[in-house]
Amino acid sequence: MHRYSFSVDISKGTPLGTHRDKQLLNLPLLVPLPLLLTMDVAMTSSRCDELMSTLNSVRMRFGEETNERITWLETGLKNLHHGQGLGFTIGGIVVDRRTLRVTFFALFGGLSSVLTALLALRADPPEEKQDMHGSAICGEELQAAAVAALRAVMAGRNATCAFNITVDEAIAM
Repeated sequence: MHRYSFSVDISKGTPLGTHRDKQLLNLPLLVPLPLLLTMDVAMTSSRCDELMSTLNSVRMRFGEETNERITWLETGLKNLHHGQGLGFTIGGIVVDRRTLRVTFFALFGGLSSVLTALLALRADPPEEKQDMHGSAICGEELQAAAVAALRAVMAGRNATCAFNITVDEAIAM
């Protein structure tokens, strides 16, 4: 995808990485789409749970004469789909609102971690840093400038601090 995205950027005359960033932003919008498509199935399977509540209400209303028949029916319904109960299955799992919600949060959590890692691992060239005079500082020069700035700030202070360490030892870390 990396070479393709850079080729698209070059052909359109946009800065490198623009197409890749757009594709990464589209990912969170497109991944939940299958979950949204299964929402009707999940709602129907969840309505099957309401059927079990209704059977319990019928048992309470008609008393002992229907108890045995309703218990037999409930046991049969609960044992469907290898003990998952009544409902539509996808891949051997009964899909209801609860299953869909758990899947969505797991998918969203995993996707956010993957997107964060992909954005952190981008192959963008590092920006050039400049010192206070406007000249470019890179790599070791940047580190040397930071050490010099730290020494200048600490020059008027005591050579040791509360942790019993000198400025030179702190810079060596």
